[in-house]
Amino acid sequence: MTDVDLHFIGEDVDRDLLDHVGLRNELRARFLLMYLLEKKLSVLESSVATVPTNATTPNARVALAYRTEVGDILRSTIAHLQSAELDVMARASRLFESGGHELPRYICADKPQQAVAPSKRARTDTAPSEQFLGVLITSESLASDQAFHEASEQIDVNEDVLLTLFLLRAHMLSSSPWHAAIRRLEGFKHPMLLFEQGVYGEMLEEMAEIHESLFPLLTEHFGDVFPPEHFTVDRFLWASGIVEAFRVVVPPRCTSGGSEVEGICLI
Repeated sequence: MTDVDLHFIGEDVDRDLLDHVGLRNELRARFLLMYLLEKKLSVLESSVATVPTNATTPNARVALAYRTEVGDILRSTIAHLQSAELDVMARASRLFESGGHELPRYICADKPQQAVAPSKRARTDTAPSEQFLGVLITSESLASDQAFHEASEQIDVNEDVLLTLFLLRAHMLSSSPWHAAIRRLEGFKHPMLLFEQGVYGEMLEEMAEIHESLFPLLTEHFGDVFPPEHFTVDRFLWASGIVEAFRVVVPPRCTSGGSEVEGICLI
């Protein structure tokens, strides 16, 4: 879970709430578990290689048998977890496609509004991991909104700020494939919106300053892309909190390109 998840759950959590922490957290936990198991297997295989297969001493034979057996157990466990992980990814893709998923209860004070299903459908002829990657909002997603993409190329800000602006565009445009998912987060409040002290207060102040540096300049130059009523400081702070709290990293083994993918998972 992220720091935001832990903040809202707290120490006196109703155990039922843990069933609603979001698929992104389940996937993050699985990614971490798989990483640890694969590292352990790698170390074990390296140690097995140092024991001769024709070992004659009792201790060497026992060591080889033990390491071989543990290696088989690790490989079997990893294979099982990989299959289950792909099932979770497929479930996330289907929920995103249908628009039928619910938000974690602890981040919404009121019942989220029912939004229309996304117009962009997840492909069914691809692997679950590839379908899930289509759910994530990444830096590559910016190109799907041509007007935004053209404007963003003339803005000198970091990737997180661009993703924040992109989320606000998705919230504004009913035609966006992420519109339904982002609308369900209207009740979300990042801790920086609730506290004015400590690290969250510093984060709030920093994001407010970034907004002040961007607006009304962006609306003056790109009025159709950044209409002022949809890019207020309150909405900007809300969206920046989503970018910070809903980030996931998909490891290389789940991607066809062989490199990790970082994005925002709204499920």
